[in-house]
Amino acid sequence: MIKTGHDNGSRYCHCLQLCCRKEAGIQEIITILPQVSVVIAARNAGMTIAKCLTDLEAQVHLRFEIIVVDDQSSDDSLRKARSFRSVKVIAMDWGGPSRARNIGVKAARGEIVAFTDADCVAHPIWLTELARCFDDPGVAGAGGDQASPEDETPMGRRIQEFFKTIGFMTDYIQSDTPHEGIRETAHNPSCNSAYRRSVFEAVGGFCEDQFPGEDLELDLKLKRLGYKLVYNPAAIVAHYRPSSLRRLASMMRRYGAGERKLVQKYGFLRPLDYQPFALVLGVSILAAGIAMYPAAWPLLSAPWLVACGFFWARTKDMPKSLQFTLFLTIVLASWNWGFFKGVPIRRLKDSLQNEQTAAICPISMPDSKAFDPLGEQDNGK
Repeated sequence: MIKTGHDNGSRYCHCLQLCCRKEAGIQEIITILPQVSVVIAARNAGMTIAKCLTDLEAQVHLRFEIIVVDDQSSDDSLRKARSFRSVKVIAMDWGGPSRARNIGVKAARGEIVAFTDADCVAHPIWLTELARCFDDPGVAGAGGDQASPEDETPMGRRIQEFFKTIGFMTDYIQSDTPHEGIRETAHNPSCNSAYRRSVFEAVGGFCEDQFPGEDLELDLKLKRLGYKLVYNPAAIVAHYRPSSLRRLASMMRRYGAGERKLVQKYGFLRPLDYQPFALVLGVSILAAGIAMYPAAWPLLSAPWLVACGFFWARTKDMPKSLQFTLFLTIVLASWNWGFFKGVPIRRLKDSLQNEQTAAICPISMPDSKAFDPLGEQDNGK
């Protein structure tokens, strides 16, 4: 049978109608999806920023924007960020990650603001999984899991595994719980977190005199005001870790100093805050016991034997257990040094001289119209 031009024309028109309907349906879906603004604070991240932005541009989520706030980098971070045409880049004088993120949120258009670090690589469905958490109208903030990048150093990969193993001891990284799905949590680190922008702005954003620990302080404010935070293990970013023991120690000193500032502001917030004093008490008792009974000096090895036994029970790998025991020793020593002594970093001293925020960021009550935990008010979106 020979097909006429009319038949072909009718078939073309029919196909065109189907395509238009499909396009209209996709457009309708895009309109329904929440718009997410991804904010990245970057400083001297020239080694990783391009990879970070490349993977963010490949996100499956259909409505999002990327904002990079360069914190006065001295390398080529700013140039590399500006090479991505879809990325909004803001250059600022040095003010720290908290101020950089707050500036990024002010420039954001999304109803949800998501945060990651310039040394993180997001999984393609990262934004989709974070946005899914906000289907619950009572959720104010969400976060996800951390993994190792494919090109991570052997040391960085092992440190990531160590962090996972001790995840239950801190709020920085969650232990593996693949079958629990989305669940409520007390804290999500800023390398992998998202908030309703209305709530974020209502509580004042990140306190700019606090780093690190600014993300913990923000979540503390939200929890004290009754907001709900959740953790979604399917929202994954790959995070580069310290490539040497020296860098691990330096990072832990900063964390210890940041925790000390939080304790000075709010008192003891979590069991981790009691650890420095428990450690000092334990060492004092052990030293006193050995002074009284010199033959008991082998007891000095007891803490390391207990730690090694713990790691072996979780990994069933003795060489790895010994290495993790070394990591734990460095982490505890460095974190507690930072907690008691602080971190005399020149950049932190300079920032204190130009400090524009109050010494303590107050916990302010948000506008009741900004966010309704029960989802009964119109949020204007």
